[in-house]
Formats: sequence, C-alpha cells, structure tokens
Amino acid sequence: DIEEFLREHRFDGRATESFLAEPLEVQRMVVERGSLLTVKNPSAGLIGRIRDAKEAFRAGSGGHPPGRGDGVGGGPPSGPRGGGGGASG
Repeated sequence: DIEEFLREHRFDGRATESFLAEPLEVQRMVVERGSLLTVKNPSAGLIGRIRDAKEAFRAGSGGHPPGRGDGVGGGPPSGPRGGGGGASG
C-alpha cells in the first residue's frame, strides 16, 4: 500500500513530493521493490527508485530495473550523463 509505504519510511519533503507527483503505475513499481528502511539515506534511495521506475515505465517494460532491490546500485548509470557515453555515428 502506497500510503503505508510513505508512513513507514518518513521520507523528506522533496522525495515525498517527487514520489506523489508520479503516475500511480510508477508509484507501484517503486513500492513493489520493497523497504528502504535499511539503506543509509532512504530519501535518496526513493529518488533513485523513482528514476529507475520512470525509465522502465517509459520503455514500456512494466518490469523492474536491475539493482540490489534497495534503490542503490545496479550497474553503471543509464543514459548519457555528463555529455558522454553510447556509440556515435
């Protein structure tokens, strides 16, 4: 349950607002990945999960992106960040 997830974690205001601004499908994908109570910064973990869920949702996979299940890690950052990455030509 989404409301229970938010109550249980007590994320900071920015993370909570970001989460609530997402479509229900993205929120569900985030919640389905489980608890963030064991991570050092649950709010940062939530933001990471939102990002991953949005990418998966946009890709139409409806599945879960790779990761440790705690919103942290899961390989190299996806997409070109910092002006690089990917093949050209």
